[in-house]
Amino acid sequence: MSRELNKTQIQKSLQMIEENTYDSCIRQFNKYLEDYRLELSVPNLFRFFGDLQEWFSISTVHVYKNAIKKSIEKTFLGNPHYFEFKAALEQVFKEVKTGRRDSKIYEKDLISEEEIEQLLEGGVYEDFRCKPASTGRFKEIKADDKLKLIIRFLASTGMRIHELILLEIKRCQVEEKFVRIDFTGKGKKERRNYIPKNLYEAAIDTFQGRTYVFQDEGFMPVEEGLSYSKRKELYVERYRKNVLYRLRNLSKKLLGKEVTPHDFRHFFATKWLKEGKSLKAIANWLGHSTTAITADMYIHDELRPEELFGFESEAK
Repeated sequence: MSRELNKTQIQKSLQMIEENTYDSCIRQFNKYLEDYRLELSVPNLFRFFGDLQEWFSISTVHVYKNAIKKSIEKTFLGNPHYFEFKAALEQVFKEVKTGRRDSKIYEKDLISEEEIEQLLEGGVYEDFRCKPASTGRFKEIKADDKLKLIIRFLASTGMRIHELILLEIKRCQVEEKFVRIDFTGKGKKERRNYIPKNLYEAAIDTFQGRTYVFQDEGFMPVEEGLSYSKRKELYVERYRKNVLYRLRNLSKKLLGKEVTPHDFRHFFATKWLKEGKSLKAIANWLGHSTTAITADMYIHDELRPEELFGFESEAK
């Protein structure tokens, strides 16, 4: 492929990047090289991804692709030809085709307004680790004030979790009834959203942030020698993982299914489409580059098996 990238052939394995899911993928790739006695090279990368596609879903192969690319970048960071190498690496990974994932959000998988209320209110769940006759079998669980505000904010705005985490106080303009927020979202796309004034004030009072609306010092890196960008990256990743863990734990016990922060974005978009808002308005609010993305994901026009095979009429 490229002379710069072929300089990596002497490398036998890749470094971990300290993200559990990605590190698992990297270990599998290293083992693949070891088992087949292969060097790290462009042809062997293509061979590995070709084998993956025989056995794994498009989404899984996509995770492997991201993990291995990040690990290669980290492994060869000290290389004197790193920048030429990185440019070549980008080109190589463009040629690694993982297939197109089904990005459509199916209506049956959406979280409902009632389920969101249940997450906010809390409730009782059955702990199956306890003996059937145990008085402690039924336990109460509820979100703390910080998690409640995060849930309310995500459901009210359709923001991505990293956009919420990095929402700067200085980008929020308090108006009479609402707070206007101007921020840079995914793809460095500038967006303007609004939130109720009382929700913003509750977040400011609860989190007491100096820079960010939802600032939590517990996730700020304390390691020395980190650059500003690396500290910011670690802060977002630790915060995001913590919210994901707590939300999954809460939803699994209260709703019997796992809910992620992104599910509130899907809820928001679908809700306003049903209310008759235009695709263009929703796409602009969510930060989609085109209305086609919004339409593909959120217009729930699908053939149902009950309709196709007459189960509904039989039930009648």
